[in-house]
This record gives sequence, structure tokens and C-alpha cells, in this order.
Amino acid sequence: MNDKMKAYAAQVAAMTEGERADVAARMPIVTIEGHALSVRNNVLCAIQASAPVTVVGGFRQWIAHGRCVRKGEHALYILRPCEKKSDDADGETSRFFLSVPVFDVAQTDVLPTPADLVETRQPDPAGFNPLKQPRPVPAQEYYSEQFRAL
Repeated sequence: MNDKMKAYAAQVAAMTEGERADVAARMPIVTIEGHALSVRNNVLCAIQASAPVTVVGGFRQWIAHGRCVRKGEHALYILRPCEKKSDDADGETSRFFLSVPVFDVAQTDVLPTPADLVETRQPDPAGFNPLKQPRPVPAQEYYSEQFRAL
């Protein structure tokens, strides 16, 4: 986790449970799949964002749902719980958290359809003259005199 994320996590940890619940109640944030974020992740998003956050998703999640993140947008970071099974015979699992970048729906645009990408080009009337053809180059300009047929 980077230093900035550690500072945000420490700020959230310093809040009382009531303060965290207050912030989360004012900003109910859900993922693009419809899952509600935890209270701590709600507060993390509220601290990082300059505008209210409503629906978040990862870069590839937005593309899969027909939206793309605008160029230059900065991600919000939330904590995702992970588990790792130990290689020992006892099979214990250890839990840890990864910081994951997400983007708000306000940071995205609708992906253009293929029909939107097709551009019909019309010839430029000022620079287009169908009678003016490129000059055919004679064959002797391509071949040197030293290479003659035997």
C-alpha cells in the first residue's frame, strides 16, 4: 500500500464507529455489479473524492459494461479483502487487504458504437480534380542503361 493510502486508512481508523456510519449513510456507494461497499470503503471514497461518489468500478469492469474511463481521470482506492491459504498441512488461511483502484460513474463516458466510429469521407472539392491524373513514369526512368536485355 502506498503512503497516501496508508494515511487515508489511518484517518478512517481514527474515526469512531458512529462517525463512519454517518459518512456512509450520507454516501451509499455501490459497485457496478450492485454490491454495497463496506462502511470503511465508503468513507475512503468520500475522503478521496472531490464530488459525491455513487457507483464505482474498475477500469475493465466499466469497459465490460459499455463505458470507458475518461483520459486523465484519477482513481479512487478502496481496500479489497484477500485470503491466502498456507502451504502447510494445517491449511490455515491468512487475510490481508489490497488497495484497488476504482472509478466513479461520473469519471466515465459511454463507449461509442461501431456505427459512431465509421466516418464517411467526402472528397475535398477544392483539391479534387478527376481529370488531373499522376504522370505515368516511362520505363527507362526505372532502369539503368547498364542493365539491358541480353
